[in-house]
Amino acid sequence: MGAYGPTIENTDAIIDKLELLDMVCLKQGVNAELLVLGGSALLLLMAYNEREFRPTRDIDVTLISSSDETTILSLLQQLRIDTVDSIIELPPLEDLRHPKHEKMEIEVGLQAIRVYVPKPEYLACTKLFSRRQKDLDDLLQSDLLLLCNKDELLSLVEDYKVEFLFLSNPDVNVHQLDEIMRVKGII
Repeated sequence: MGAYGPTIENTDAIIDKLELLDMVCLKQGVNAELLVLGGSALLLLMAYNEREFRPTRDIDVTLISSSDETTILSLLQQLRIDTVDSIIELPPLEDLRHPKHEKMEIEVGLQAIRVYVPKPEYLACTKLFSRRQKDLDDLLQSDLLLLCNKDELLSLVEDYKVEFLFLSNPDVNVHQLDEIMRVKGII
């Protein structure tokens, strides 16, 4: 069991939870757009690209928009879907939510909610601008960086380095990017 229930081994558990949220939103007349982040986003992205990824413990989302923010936040809490608005340092959530940034929509017949995962480059940045070992392990052990457009990723990294307050901390994963890319044969 994970911290919030059973370990999520594959995308079925994520989709089931999103379908339940959709059903409740439909009954309550709430529409919303959500962006899945963290391990759940990686599971969905890897499955879409026919690749493997480790299990995760929870479903992390950020709210893009809603017809009733109070109700959707309450429903997310009731269904143990975590909102991560204050956890991710970079990219800024405004960037992830902005319509100009491409996102992959999870199309499974949802009616009241639309669900997206970030492009691989943005998802990689959430792992790179972190100090968590688990995020570094995800970069090393998954194919996330192999799915990225290298030039776009490197451009984002350079842009976000200017904004990142803790860049001087040697434990920030972005300092390992060149080595990880060498190991993976990207550079």
